[in-house]
Amino acid sequence: MRALAAYIMRGRLQAALVAVACAFLSVFLPPLSYVAGGAMALVALRHGGREALQVMGLALLGAAVLGFGLLGDPSRLLLLQGGFWLAVTGLALLLRLTVSLPLTLQGGALLGVVAVVATYLAVGDVASFWQSALEAGFGPLLESAAAGPEVQALRDLLLAWAPRFTGLLASAVLFSVVVSLLLARWWQSLLYNPGEFRVEFHGLRLDRRLGLALVLLLAAAGFGGGPLAGFAADLAMPLLMAFALAGIGLVHALAARAPNSGFWLVGFYVLLVVLQPLALLVALAAVADSWLDIRRRTGRQA
Repeated sequence: MRALAAYIMRGRLQAALVAVACAFLSVFLPPLSYVAGGAMALVALRHGGREALQVMGLALLGAAVLGFGLLGDPSRLLLLQGGFWLAVTGLALLLRLTVSLPLTLQGGALLGVVAVVATYLAVGDVASFWQSALEAGFGPLLESAAAGPEVQALRDLLLAWAPRFTGLLASAVLFSVVVSLLLARWWQSLLYNPGEFRVEFHGLRLDRRLGLALVLLLAAAGFGGGPLAGFAADLAMPLLMAFALAGIGLVHALAARAPNSGFWLVGFYVLLVVLQPLALLVALAAVADSWLDIRRRTGRQA
């Protein structure tokens, strides 16, 4: 990873090449999309917005040439990829400006909340909007000869989640952007400030007021009814994602104090994948940490 980060930092062309290659290869190996975003974020963190935009322009040009050769009309994919790279770059510039991982993550979460509100204002009936959009997206695929029961099952699952798709999409985008940013910050630490990222990530703790807002939204979603409860649930999702990411930092910090910390972290990530409700518990632990400062309390007991 250090060699890849050093290659990205060699120049604009190298950074753009990594971004384009990883973006296209992510079709076969999705986590490579984080590497593509990380390349953009690393340039922004180290050299600022102007350099990052120039690299982005080169990458989009390369993606357009490659896309026209492989896809015929890659305009939709270019728009999505460009939007993702722009979001990653924006959050990286916020981190460069504030030099604060918690403030940056909170800023990303609040932007997710704004996106949810904007969608509700622009669309109105979000459930019908997403149902129509998903039907239109899956229609051609279901009509093809290659469509099987798995595709139909995925379609039915997405349609069932359509009422909450606004919040799910906002939280999914936030996750992808933040993971790319964390990767870039780790690379920057490897190259220029060894060990600094570890300290920052282990100390990631969000504002208690944001935690209170999340608890109130979850209460409104769980105990309320009608459209207001659905709106509260959608608003809560990007905040929940932010606290889940902060909770992972908390787990890393606590595991680092234990013998064989790597073993415990591997077990944690396996459980996180297998037992998905664990993510909610991790997020709630981060909410509690925003009030209790668990690291300090457990450190005092140790």
